[in-house]
Amino acid sequence: MIHRQICADSEVDALESRNAVLQFDEMRRLAHESFAQESFALTTDIVLGLHECATRDIYTDAGQFRTGDVIIGGSQHRPPPHAEVPGHFQEMLDSVNSRWDTAKPLHLCSYLMWKCNWIHPFSDGNGRTTRAISYLVFVAKLGYEPGGSPTWVDMIAADKFSYYDALDAADAALKAGSVDVSVMEELVGNLLAKQLVNIVSDAGG
Repeated sequence: MIHRQICADSEVDALESRNAVLQFDEMRRLAHESFAQESFALTTDIVLGLHECATRDIYTDAGQFRTGDVIIGGSQHRPPPHAEVPGHFQEMLDSVNSRWDTAKPLHLCSYLMWKCNWIHPFSDGNGRTTRAISYLVFVAKLGYEPGGSPTWVDMIAADKFSYYDALDAADAALKAGSVDVSVMEELVGNLLAKQLVNIVSDAGG
């Protein structure tokens, strides 16, 4: 389906705010549903569903992979051609699911934070959807939802400079022939620590 905005420009901000709540609620539902399961698998349907929540009533291709090539403004990275998106996307899912029992939550969510952005599978809403699936996998693998506000994904959304640096570091590692998301892991770990410290602060400690 052709990517096209279906709402008035004046409606975009309100719809994005509404959709952010819808997407977060769906992410939490999926995470809490996973707590009762013996294992968890990240699927295409889950990711497309979260993308649909983020772009509902804004774009014609909500919940669908892009059908054209894209350029990321301000970045040297060039996402793969749209015809290659499904293959890269399935490889990403397989990597997460095959290492579910052995990898740590910080690594899995950091890998997703980089790889999904590298693929850039959607015409719009990539950042919002990437952060949603990263937090979903983090919480599902951890086995509970940590407290504290704002969450580490909220912190990334509010201040993206360190996040962009972490993405660039992983891109550079890939060009050198390896998958290395250690810079992203360090960033997420530091922000998670701030999230948890906020609990103590809120409690008066």
